[in-house]
Amino acid sequence: MAAPAGADSPLSPYTVARVGSTSTYTATPASGSVISGSLKTVVETAATRLTDGGGGTIRFGAGTFDLGGTWWEFYDLYGVTFEGAGMGSTLITNNASDATDTEPFDMSASDRITIRDLTVRAGGPLRSTSDAIDFDGGDFVVIERVEVSGSRARGIIFDGKGGGSITHADDNVVRDCYVHDVPGDGIELLASSRNLVEGCRISNVGGYGVRIGKSSSQATQPNKPSDENTVRGNTIDQAGRDGIFVNSSNRNRITANRITNSSDDVTSRDGIRISSSDSRSCNGNVIRTNVATDTQATKTQAYGLNITSSLCVGTIVGGDNDFTGNKAGTVKNSGTGTVFEQGNQHPTVSAGPDTSGSVTTGVVLDGTASDDGPAPLTTAWSATAGPSGVSFDDPGAVDTTARFTQPGTYTLQLVATDGAGLSTADSVGVTVYAGGTTVLAIPITVGSDDGEEREGGAVSRSSKNLELVTDGAPQVVGLRFPGVQVPRGATVTGAHVQFTSSAVTTAATNLEVRVQLSGDAAPISGNAFNLSSRLASSSAPVAWAPAPWSTVGAAGADQRTPGLANGLQQVVARGDWNAGNAVLVLVTGTGKRTAWAWDGSPAGAPVLHLTYTIP
Repeated sequence: MAAPAGADSPLSPYTVARVGSTSTYTATPASGSVISGSLKTVVETAATRLTDGGGGTIRFGAGTFDLGGTWWEFYDLYGVTFEGAGMGSTLITNNASDATDTEPFDMSASDRITIRDLTVRAGGPLRSTSDAIDFDGGDFVVIERVEVSGSRARGIIFDGKGGGSITHADDNVVRDCYVHDVPGDGIELLASSRNLVEGCRISNVGGYGVRIGKSSSQATQPNKPSDENTVRGNTIDQAGRDGIFVNSSNRNRITANRITNSSDDVTSRDGIRISSSDSRSCNGNVIRTNVATDTQATKTQAYGLNITSSLCVGTIVGGDNDFTGNKAGTVKNSGTGTVFEQGNQHPTVSAGPDTSGSVTTGVVLDGTASDDGPAPLTTAWSATAGPSGVSFDDPGAVDTTARFTQPGTYTLQLVATDGAGLSTADSVGVTVYAGGTTVLAIPITVGSDDGEEREGGAVSRSSKNLELVTDGAPQVVGLRFPGVQVPRGATVTGAHVQFTSSAVTTAATNLEVRVQLSGDAAPISGNAFNLSSRLASSSAPVAWAPAPWSTVGAAGADQRTPGLANGLQQVVARGDWNAGNAVLVLVTGTGKRTAWAWDGSPAGAPVLHLTYTIP
């Protein structure tokens, strides 16, 4: 895209070096006199002399070149290349707090400039228009293999909104760059057209990853759009706003980018957003072959693509984009005449629900995969987290058995790939237990997990005692036990609730004990009839006629319910049960036995005891 410059000046190249440990630098030309002075002076002087001679290169070796509180101000340069020894090897840095633009590379009306193979770090307090590399005007510029690791605002900007000699900033290239940890946008094209941003990596920026937009309505060239730019093959992660933002600009091509986890500073932003402001159009933009997804446990990126305005007309959305996995959805379309192309779609894949098993038997995996072609569709299982020693009976089959050498928590991933190389992945969590018998004791640990529903439906969760079950009139007692670590499908071999007596009670008592048949019992609430409403969805009652309780503080066989294994077995066999979920036990009947509630004695609160086996 950039046109070649003319013949180089005989002074080229200038080699910039620091004099010992002093603040003096030299710029030594291929022939002619050496320039000596501050880093600002020698580079600005060398750049002017090269421009006057037809262009050339200013070369920086490995090391740090510190401008201190100053910055380079370049005007009307032509054909000058600023070349380092590589990203991370050559560092251009400054730290300025002036209330003006303080970019290390502050370029005005400078054409056919190249900046390559170096790192730029601009320090100083936040200032919204003080960036790292700033071209106010400038055509046929190339910025390649440049890292921006700090800035007072944006990383790289081309600005064509001005007047006079800076009326446009067009036909520029930014490629293979790395912009990160800046408070503003990673790369911005402002009133700047026909540019290419390609192969860059942008991460952890406070603003947009890449911003393409019009000038403001108060600019020298008001509402000037950025048209016909190409943004392709870039990787953008954790942009504070949108990953790629196109505002009131036309015929831009957004292709083959991977955008993840945007909107981590400003809520409800998107992977790619096409928008309009000041009633200006955003027409004919093309969005193809991008991935815009959110891979975080707590998602922040709202949509993969959001076309926000009816003034965005004729947006072309390729069928080969992947906008799955976002917080709110794939595509939100408020545009006019949006064209959704039919093309090769990414495969659809599911690794199945989270599951569990044992070292002895392994875990049966139930995956699915489908695709629209081209064939063949291939699948592959792998372990992405957990202890080592995982194997698969057939790693290429969606339905297979995973084998483990040790207990633990694992993440297994199923990847489906079509004949064109488009892939989709999904993961399943697997808990692996050792074989044999496990004994658990789960106490009630908060007052809200034991409750009494009195006649008329009122529920109390703060009583010091649990009357089983007459307290003036028969009531329903509920006991919720969270964190029951029994794997789905285990065999429950024993279960009972152990109470501790809180009063002497000897009257004849006949109780019925049930287990709510829920995969994760809801907390006991203060709503009327919260306990009795669950009786209809509970296991068959187990009769209990407890012997007299003649001793306060007793916690023996007389204070123990009969076996509840059948009810617990029905719960852990449910498809919505997962290890760590909650179980609710309900007690009804006649007569009275009085036990401690958690609020009366945390040490004497009811305890669920159970044993289970897995092969």
